[in-house]
Amino acid sequence: MKGSIMPALSGGMKSPRHLATNSALQQSLTAGINSPTCSRLKLVNQPVLFCRKYFTSFISEQLMDSKHSNGILTGHNLVSCIDELSPQDYLDLSHCTQIATRSADMVSSRFADSAAWLNEYVSTLNFFGWSVFQDAIQTRTRCDVSSSVAEYLVKSAHGMQDSRQGNAMIDTLDALKPDKPALSSLDEESLMGERFQVVPARYDAKGFLEIAVFNLELVANTRKSSFLFWSLEKQAAKIVQSRAFLKLDKRVLETKRALLEKKCRELVMKRFDLRK
Repeated sequence: MKGSIMPALSGGMKSPRHLATNSALQQSLTAGINSPTCSRLKLVNQPVLFCRKYFTSFISEQLMDSKHSNGILTGHNLVSCIDELSPQDYLDLSHCTQIATRSADMVSSRFADSAAWLNEYVSTLNFFGWSVFQDAIQTRTRCDVSSSVAEYLVKSAHGMQDSRQGNAMIDTLDALKPDKPALSSLDEESLMGERFQVVPARYDAKGFLEIAVFNLELVANTRKSSFLFWSLEKQAAKIVQSRAFLKLDKRVLETKRALLEKKCRELVMKRFDLRK
């Protein structure tokens, strides 16, 4: 697949026509998002004026935090950036990822039914302008892991047509490894690798922002903290993965920006800006 972020993987495929209905998405976007790790802003006096003031400050601080980042960790999503994204694109990608995660969590358990979960996740991204391309949203494969998950991710990245993604993955993992709070958060959100996502992001030749979403499951006899980096040499470990390719149409996103900002005000979800 010329120009894709990751090489094509053999297996079953689903057409964009088979995306789930947006009923759950509409509920999450209109009624708000609830989860154990998600809390709401409580606006008491002068809610509109306070909210505008808060959000302006919030966006400014986050735009500053996005500079020179090698990647993002939010929830169970590890985002790796080939290039330094523009501050606005970085923030939009972060927020869309967070909102899509919470919307999917409302529909299905990411651990019990990953296919339904990923379907809703992609549907939510699509709602905000991330269109599915390559005519497939899901491929399920199993791969043996003989070293560590981190080394597996680097090796896979080096096999991509865009050779820069290998170095980008190394930089992202190098930034993550010493960040104890980030590692602890990933362990908690993923149940030590039972279900997590890796999201390579880049600009294509025309300047469009595109991502690949790899939904991953580590199948191993034992589980340990900092699961990305511990050795799997002495056990028969496997990675089960599904994937979707998406490209951002900013014109669609701009038509939904008011709603995106509203959901950002309501959603509080940990985000770690990863820098070497």
